[in-house]
Amino acid sequence: MESYIRGLHMLDPFCRVDSDGHSGLFRLGDIAPEAFTSSEFYRRHYRFTDVIDELRYIVHLDEGMSAHLFIEREAPASPFAVTEIASFQSVLPLVTAFVRGQLRHGGNGDAGALPTTFNLPEKVRAIAPDKLTEREVEIIEMMLKGHSAKSVARLLGIEAGTVANHKRNIYAKLEIHSQAQLFDLFLRTL
Repeated sequence: MESYIRGLHMLDPFCRVDSDGHSGLFRLGDIAPEAFTSSEFYRRHYRFTDVIDELRYIVHLDEGMSAHLFIEREAPASPFAVTEIASFQSVLPLVTAFVRGQLRHGGNGDAGALPTTFNLPEKVRAIAPDKLTEREVEIIEMMLKGHSAKSVARLLGIEAGTVANHKRNIYAKLEIHSQAQLFDLFLRTL
């Protein structure tokens, strides 16, 4: 978990939703980029678990902090059914009040706290200072988060072939040949 706390959490779709200011109940499959399950982050972070489905309550607290309450389904069970998710959603106000009450009245509000200031583009630039263009940094960020080339192209308003060219240039500049090697370089910057 050390690398997660040092910065990998910024690749976690739940943390991205939280940092965008959203709170509530979220399902991993609903918020993750389309190629997330093919990403190195997914393969390495979930590798040692049997988690097949994950829900998370995100509760915003005072002073820019938030709490995450995980609900996971492990293999061989089935993913959460729509009715189960609706039940979890129906108790959101109760969960929110309970979590806020616990952390205000004797709970340890900073146990396992993640850094509140983390600049993902800065960490990506640190992979190869002065070698990467801003567009390449943007594309690497999206690749690390689990976006496919098509998704990157759509989000940036460019052609998929242009994304492929950028990817080829990135790999050449970094002297790597795979997304796994890119992920390893990123881990070293943390």
